[in-house]
Amino acid sequence: RLCTVWGSCLREDFDGLHKPFMAEIEEETNEATHSLSEVLRAIVMAALDGRIDELEQKELQTKAEAANNAEARLTRAVLNAKERFRLNGSTRDLMQEQSFCFHVCASSRTA
Repeated sequence: RLCTVWGSCLREDFDGLHKPFMAEIEEETNEATHSLSEVLRAIVMAALDGRIDELEQKELQTKAEAANNAEARLTRAVLNAKERFRLNGSTRDLMQEQSFCFHVCASSRTA
């Protein structure tokens, strides 16, 4: 999924509705990607010694819950932005933005 996010960024032309749409969801996007990176960092750090102890389990659970909560806020922000811009369903102009958000959210949900 993270490679798909990267691919969406590489294919994006950053014109049309990109800037106004992304400005509407910037805070939630930053929060979701930060939370997801914190989960990934915690997983790697916990796995380095070959075992996950109780403290690490609690930290992972806390970070996973934060990622899930951030995903829910990003999902609401995307839906609100689509409503504000009067967008029904997917639009060609925002295909990469929606793909980006979808995969960030899906990654956060699986954390």
